[in-house]
Amino acid sequence: MSRPEYLEADAKDRIAYIGSRSDVLNKSFATDLWMKVIHRAIDDIVTYRISRENNKDIKEEELESINDAYGFLFHDEHKIPFDDYFVDIECLECKNTITIEMSLFAGETATCNICNKLQGINISNYTLSTKKHMKEINLREILQFWGIDDIKGFRSGVRERIEELIEKKKIAINKRISLKKERKKEMNESNKLECKRLENVEWREYDFEGRVYRINNPVELYLYKGSTTHRVVDSEGVVHCVPAPGERGCVLRWKKTKDSDKPVKF
Repeated sequence: MSRPEYLEADAKDRIAYIGSRSDVLNKSFATDLWMKVIHRAIDDIVTYRISRENNKDIKEEELESINDAYGFLFHDEHKIPFDDYFVDIECLECKNTITIEMSLFAGETATCNICNKLQGINISNYTLSTKKHMKEINLREILQFWGIDDIKGFRSGVRERIEELIEKKKIAINKRISLKKERKKEMNESNKLECKRLENVEWREYDFEGRVYRINNPVELYLYKGSTTHRVVDSEGVVHCVPAPGERGCVLRWKKTKDSDKPVKF
């Protein structure tokens, strides 16, 4: 997983709300930096599981990312590196400036060393510093930011969330496949060229946009389902392509042969 950065962090993106431990993932905002890291790991695992079930080739660098995600979520000894920036917090009471690591401020309140007033990330004014240092952290330490000690229960919720997302993505994938098949079927049907014999017709006229186009001795009509044109073949083998009735105001007229008492077929 890529190393978390705080460069574009703001107060809104640092807020994390955690509900009951049994439903911690569904009750949390995925806006906190650490929750983003957790969700990224979950998404990587979901994508990998679906790809494996579909027998898709997994690249070596993707396998490394998956191993990192599994390790981070389910093994205490696995730690991820991150750049921890410092923030300068302005006390709302006495205007004193407090400097604290962002990773700590994202999960708990800070206390002003002058007036002892608590400073919360969702109520304080703060600015990011360019000062930073690289650290390593594991899931247990991250959960402690939110006061969560039951890591076993949290991991159980993570596993349930992974399975839930896999099922949802499978449904979405199957819907896309079905829709694609339906569209392909419709396209094949619409692209199927139909041929109709024209019998006992002396001529056909297509009247469109003030122009009358006559075809003498038409013998065959070719068209697609929903086609905007007619392709008419005459007795000499000449193909005429004209607007279909209704297109560009086209009106179709025809006349049966004089020596025929049979109805016109078209």
